[in-house]
Amino acid sequence: MLEPGDEAGFAGVGLCKYPPGAAGVAAAALANAFAPTELVARHTQMPARLPNARDLLLVTLGTMDLRRNPEKSPVSLRPSFRHDPASLSVVIWPMLSDEPGGSVNSTYPSATNRVTVPFPLRSTVSGEEIPFVVPTGRLRAVRFNVDLVVSSPHPESKVVARGTSPLLGDANPESLWGERHPIAGRIFISLFALSPNTNEIDVVGEMLMEVVAVTWYSNPKAFVPFHNDDPWPEMKLIGHRGMGMNKVLVEHKASLQLRENTIPSFAMAEKLGAEYIECDVQLTQDGVPVLYHDFQFGELDVPISMTETPLSLFKTLFPPPSNESVSSTRRAMRRSRSSENFAIPFSPPPPPQKRKYFGTPFIQAPLCTLKEALETLPSSLGINVEFKYALREECEMEHFFSPECNKYVDTVLDVIMEYGGDRRFVFSSFHPECCRMLRLKQTRYPTHFLTGGGAYLLSDARCNSLAAAARFAIVADLSGVVTEAEVVLRHPRLVKRVQDHHGAPGSNAERGLRLTTYGGGNSVPGNALALKAAGADGVIVDRVKQVAIELGLFDGTQPNP
Repeated sequence: MLEPGDEAGFAGVGLCKYPPGAAGVAAAALANAFAPTELVARHTQMPARLPNARDLLLVTLGTMDLRRNPEKSPVSLRPSFRHDPASLSVVIWPMLSDEPGGSVNSTYPSATNRVTVPFPLRSTVSGEEIPFVVPTGRLRAVRFNVDLVVSSPHPESKVVARGTSPLLGDANPESLWGERHPIAGRIFISLFALSPNTNEIDVVGEMLMEVVAVTWYSNPKAFVPFHNDDPWPEMKLIGHRGMGMNKVLVEHKASLQLRENTIPSFAMAEKLGAEYIECDVQLTQDGVPVLYHDFQFGELDVPISMTETPLSLFKTLFPPPSNESVSSTRRAMRRSRSSENFAIPFSPPPPPQKRKYFGTPFIQAPLCTLKEALETLPSSLGINVEFKYALREECEMEHFFSPECNKYVDTVLDVIMEYGGDRRFVFSSFHPECCRMLRLKQTRYPTHFLTGGGAYLLSDARCNSLAAAARFAIVADLSGVVTEAEVVLRHPRLVKRVQDHHGAPGSNAERGLRLTTYGGGNSVPGNALALKAAGADGVIVDRVKQVAIELGLFDGTQPNP
């Protein structure tokens, strides 16, 4: 059994039989002399914002992926390991490997970078992630060290096994959500100990961790309070992608629509009474934020991923129409199976298949970038920016890679901070960690968490019910939740239940969460009034004119000037 600080006493013992690799890395770490292990009580307090010039690492013990059996212990020990797991604790302590003795500071009040979790271990649930801060730009130097210690009934802890792994090694870690070049992810750490019989180092177990990295966002406007804040005293009418999503209507009854996510559609929604419009933002292959809903660019005979579509192709397919031509062609508008309309089986994705295309007549309009929309639309029109970042299932089903999440969020924020002016914004996303990044990187605009409210099951439990969404919103210090309307229409009391989730004093939800609804149910006659009576804070609708008349925001004769 190893005493704390005595690891150097067996440096090199039996190491000649291990080739370079995991065992060699572990042996090198074991050969260093470390300070005695400090036991630290667990703490769930998250930072309200990123510390200046610091990156944040959020460590999950085990997995949050429901397909990977999160009930299983994060640490698996071999039968030959001779210590009773009930007497063990895990000590996690990251360090900067390129500096002798360099360590990563924890955000815990104890001012130590060592965190101890006693057995029996279970996978971390949302809100229990272990936060560590790192000097910005130093993620590649981070190495996670894990000790198994016997803490009871012995008066002093004894290290009985140790493992180590870089956050970013020669190969990228396993991405948590389909990134081609992740900067953090799923890490498997082999645990080593001295064999009592042979005095050689043996593998005695393995530990699984999932690490989310939130990098520092340096724009000086990010934490400047917004002077034109909107308290939302009345329920807001929000135009879904402008005047509404382009789709085949019930019973194949066609309706002429303005093209979704375009400047003419946004402008008309405001004239008909919408105070906000909702739009979907993605990045092109060359990193330009554009307004487009589907993860596959479906305007071509062979759809390609938006992340593989250059801006030049995106912009030149549909130039501004002439005054004489207004297209009413039944174009093949491919709608992706986004998280608002699919249910995911927990099974490997099927091979790519040729898909059907469904069309609806609409008035053609050019596709646009986020910058163009902000420069063109009147500043009085509020914008609900949906950060269209793919969930795990969407990447698997659509067979594409996402941009690195921090890069995606920072790129979109740069455009909003530069061209947003006095415009009111609300940020939202179906992706929990994207929402958390938006909150930690800026405090200027509110962030809402989008959820199906239990209408379908995903591999992230935070996405699978309205209650889970509200809990996550409080944990991540978000301002509200956006849910599928049918959930609330069936149970109107849920509006107040969500709004009664209050954050800590000084948090975004100190006075309670906002609740907004989306989906076809909002546009059914009478439902918007029912949601208003229930106390909903906003409705995202496809039939702007109809709902505006219903709510008394438009008289039905002519658009507002």
